[in-house]
Amino acid sequence: MALFNRRLPQILASSKVISSIPRQHGQRIWTRTFPTQAPVLSVLPEAGLMDGHMDISASGLRPGQHVVLRARVRSECSKFGFESQGHYEADADGRLSVNIQPSLGGTYTGIEPMGLLWSMLPDEVSARKLGRLMKTEPTIHRWAYTFDLCCGVPGEDIREAGDVVASKVVNRMFLAPNVEMTPVKCGSAVGSLYVPSATGPFPVIINVPGLAVRMVQDRAPLLASHGFAVFDLDYFSTTAESFLRIGNRSCINSMVFYDVLDFVRNHPRLDADRIGISGSSFGGTIALFAMSLLADFPVRCAVMDRIYDALIVTGFRLPDGSKLILPW
Repeated sequence: MALFNRRLPQILASSKVISSIPRQHGQRIWTRTFPTQAPVLSVLPEAGLMDGHMDISASGLRPGQHVVLRARVRSECSKFGFESQGHYEADADGRLSVNIQPSLGGTYTGIEPMGLLWSMLPDEVSARKLGRLMKTEPTIHRWAYTFDLCCGVPGEDIREAGDVVASKVVNRMFLAPNVEMTPVKCGSAVGSLYVPSATGPFPVIINVPGLAVRMVQDRAPLLASHGFAVFDLDYFSTTAESFLRIGNRSCINSMVFYDVLDFVRNHPRLDADRIGISGSSFGGTIALFAMSLLADFPVRCAVMDRIYDALIVTGFRLPDGSKLILPW
């Protein structure tokens, strides 16, 4: 017993702390508290494609603790900042996972594993300058996303309450290292060809981007990173002949699509029997015209989004001039 009494302080110091709380009903109540673990934030993988899934989780929290997950990134030119937030509550084990637990507030709500990415908004300075988070350089440029775990207050924005207790930086990219990018000029068409470094032949996607200050190059490199060959059509290039002038109006020159088709047929690594077309916004309208009006254009699959009636501002002319659609 004497030996036990001498060792007792060492046992308590190494395993647990016993403390007393005020007496209740004449009895002293004892409780145990274990050494607390510093909160840990995990974001995996630490590098990957922009459209790849991420596993975001945290541990070492108090059961039921309210926390805020925040994601931050700068634009490609570094002039604009973007941010998102999700408000969470730790489970009974002091853990949280965005894959299975709902966001209770912030820039998105509900179970959204990728909510921290798709819900990003420009910060106050960037919003005043109409900043956009877009890809314009066809390189393997990596965007560094910073994820913060913050002790938050339910319903309050992290700018107003909370401290960062853990951070993680991960890299996201649009172009995989095994994809080759080559500028192309074929007849009246100008663009960029993205091809995986393997032998092929690869199915081909003709991508027609939307209008922007500069050509947005995000969809094409991502599709190529997943095994497609992509011809990214730059119809607003100064060296392209994508438009014809008729009086004081412009008209889309459909010959650019035939020139792209000839390029595909003569390329040894491209499969001319498997051609698809995609487009967004103004480019989606042009792609829709090409698919529906060019009877001998061998497109097997088409995906368009956010299209609008481009005939309001321009027309579409067939190569032989036999059919001319004009907005006036």
